[in-house]
Amino acid sequence: PDLSRNIHAIPSVEVGFGDGTLLALNADLVYEFTELASGRWSFYAGGGPTITHYTHDGFDSTDIALSLVGGTTFEWRERRQFFAEVRAGLEDAPAFKVTAGLNFF
Repeated sequence: PDLSRNIHAIPSVEVGFGDGTLLALNADLVYEFTELASGRWSFYAGGGPTITHYTHDGFDSTDIALSLVGGTTFEWRERRQFFAEVRAGLEDAPAFKVTAGLNFF
């Protein structure tokens, strides 16, 4: 939801697989840099609280932390956006993640 012209609340869910399983719930507030937008590209940065649950070989850990996020979106079709972002965790969040995907809303 839009809180103002440039500030948006962006909730998200992440699932990661590898040596273990990671589930992350993010509640980010981001600022969209409309002054840097070019054509169908836009850029954003912000952050917010993150709840993570990590499982590996019978070990479980659930933590609440803060993370910072920055990224870009590309308007592909009406109500469809490609995005790529970098997320840095503070405190007990994963230290660094790179994500790419497609928004349908």
